[in-house]
Amino acid sequence: MERFSTKLEHRWIMLNGLVDAVKFSFIVRNSISYLNLHLSEYSDLHDRSRTVLEVANDFVCTEEKCRRIFAPSRSLLYNLNLDMPARREYRLKNDLAACRFSRDSSIPHIAKITLSCGFDFWNMCHSIEDAFKVTDQKLKILGFLVKSPHLKGEILRPLPAHIMNNFIDYFYPKITDSVLFKDFIETLDLEEWMTTYEEPAILEHLLYHVRHHGRNLNEEGYSMCQLMDKCILSLFFSNIVPILKYTDAPGFSSEAYDMYVSEISDFIPNLTEEVLAGIERRLTPQRLYLMLQILSMYIESNRLRCTETISEALRLLWNSSPVACITFGEIETAFKGFLPDKELKDMYEFYCSSIDEHHSVVESRPLKHLCRTTIRRILKKHFWIPEGVRLTGLPLSLQSFLNLEKFIITT
Repeated sequence: MERFSTKLEHRWIMLNGLVDAVKFSFIVRNSISYLNLHLSEYSDLHDRSRTVLEVANDFVCTEEKCRRIFAPSRSLLYNLNLDMPARREYRLKNDLAACRFSRDSSIPHIAKITLSCGFDFWNMCHSIEDAFKVTDQKLKILGFLVKSPHLKGEILRPLPAHIMNNFIDYFYPKITDSVLFKDFIETLDLEEWMTTYEEPAILEHLLYHVRHHGRNLNEEGYSMCQLMDKCILSLFFSNIVPILKYTDAPGFSSEAYDMYVSEISDFIPNLTEEVLAGIERRLTPQRLYLMLQILSMYIESNRLRCTETISEALRLLWNSSPVACITFGEIETAFKGFLPDKELKDMYEFYCSSIDEHHSVVESRPLKHLCRTTIRRILKKHFWIPEGVRLTGLPLSLQSFLNLEKFIITT
């Protein structure tokens, strides 16, 4: 066994929590006021023969810098439980009683202590969650996040959906006229929320006010058709209803195409990307994308036993789309050999019964339907679609038709 290793080894410690950061800040040359996390050559923990394994959790370190900061207000120390008896206080630079060491030479020494990626952001999220638990002043928390000159409201967009949902619960459904609500709507990350929660009534409320306050999601880079596909793949089929009140129709998304391929490969392993590339030469990517979407929804309707909800989502997608309906011949061209013949027929029957149409050849949609899609496309540029439809003054039956309602109002 060689006495000296020819390989340089060291440990790189990643700090994830605020407690760890505060604890380790006193090991280094500068205190928490600067938080220089590289180990100081003057630290007693920089031991030549022993390796630090861990630092005890039951101590409070009261370095000089902390004393100077907190000393003017002893009440703060009491409130934070930092004014502890002397036997509980340690100075890590000189007093190693709080540390556990090892003389195992195979354990590399600590060479660097650093903050984990996203340390500030995720600890801020945890702080917000903790604040929700101990106070009912959610409005003040939101006001700070939206109006702080350091955050400028942009911090709301990457916040996790479950945190945003706390604010949404506070506003919904009554508070809509405050300046703070407007600021909240203008910075809300809708994609994160709508692909985490299936709350169609709340989503409709949010999308309506997004439109009402002049925010253009398309200009911000949102792909509404891709969002619909993400809701489908998240099994949030009811979210399709409010999305089609904000936008006029679904569309082709290459990213969604790849997502469907990935999902369906779990059910049909031999339907690989190479096989699909061959199918694309006989069909177009757009047509194959539509069939993958239908197949995905058919699979989930059988697995989840919720045919009615999924069928309604499929009806809305095709009642708002101007593209020609899928034929059974196309289904066979795409999936014959990968699914049993009976499965192909059942899948096509599910599709036809959902959209209430059947086509033996690829042909243009009826003129009445194309008029509906054209009017919806014009209205969505300037209006919340149901509101725009109402302003047309058309008979109620035509308004129901334009709003994609399943049962047409005649009186």
